[in-house]
Amino acid sequence: MVDLEFLKVYWKQYVLLEKRMLDLSDYVAIHPKNYAVFSSHFISMYLTICSEIDSIADEFCKELNITEKERFGIHNKINHIVSKYSNLKSWRCATKFPNEGINIVPFAKFIDNESADWWKVYNNIKHKRTERNGEQYNYELANLKNVLHALAALYMLLYKMQKEFYPDCAYACKSDLFEIVIV
Repeated sequence: MVDLEFLKVYWKQYVLLEKRMLDLSDYVAIHPKNYAVFSSHFISMYLTICSEIDSIADEFCKELNITEKERFGIHNKINHIVSKYSNLKSWRCATKFPNEGINIVPFAKFIDNESADWWKVYNNIKHKRTERNGEQYNYELANLKNVLHALAALYMLLYKMQKEFYPDCAYACKSDLFEIVIV
């Protein structure tokens, strides 16, 4: 994929999702006290964001020359990416001012066939939305916390992909919501 296609196809979608999150923050502040807030908008965003993560992880694996069979399923995709860039598991996305300074480490819990909590929740919302998980319905887990963590994961994958495969791209992946903290 050439630079321009990368930006047109993936980065433009991220920018739209981030703008939507920032617009929603006028009504639900991006703050840990609001993590449990859920809505139909968050369901829509969550499903879209995680679908984008799956797609960009697949593109990332193609760039790493991972065969189609080897990159089947999100666990395989993320594991291939993390095995190539092991420090990705410790990278943090920090929310920028004026939002509360939240540090998110979206890939820390992707281990072998285990996935991060936000990805497990996504699958429950996607496949079992109206089933109960304890005292709440799965759709209630399409909340600020999970959407924010998924958006941070998407940003991190796009940022890393741009830096690795398109370093000369004139348009760098800059976020109005997040900054990457490499540890």
